[in-house]
Amino acid sequence: MTRSASRRSTIRSGAERRRAARRAVDVYLMPAVVGGGRGDVEEVLGVGRALARTGYAPVVPRVGPRAVLPDRSFDWSGIRPTRRVVRRAPRAVTISSQFGVTAAQGRDEPLGRAGPWADARAAVDRAYGPGQVLHLSLEEFARARPVAGLAEERGRRAQTHSSRYCRIA
Repeated sequence: MTRSASRRSTIRSGAERRRAARRAVDVYLMPAVVGGGRGDVEEVLGVGRALARTGYAPVVPRVGPRAVLPDRSFDWSGIRPTRRVVRRAPRAVTISSQFGVTAAQGRDEPLGRAGPWADARAAVDRAYGPGQVLHLSLEEFARARPVAGLAEERGRRAQTHSSRYCRIA
């Protein structure tokens, strides 16, 4: 931090501002296979790796009876599993491929079963409190893409289709 020309205020460098922003939010990844394709897991882990390269510390919470265990066939660099949700910042963001299928709580309706990350998502909500958690669903971003981008995404997912799943404890 440096002093301004008037010496009455301080000026933060770009790197200092980015470090402060990273300390202000914890990142929780919730990768899950949806529809039989490994692409759903890979895109969540890809976001986590990108965030890790910029200085964030993304974690995969292994909370609850159905917590997803790390599958060694994926690249987990920069991402660490954690057994408990621990509040280290004032706010948090959860990142999932399809929130309604993977992290939403159960509902009393057809197809209303809770997702495999429902317990972990609930633990994050409890730890940070109302209004302090942003649940980011990558599926919603894909819907906003142009038609050519959606066709390309379908092709990419078809190529990564596999019968091999992440193990669920």
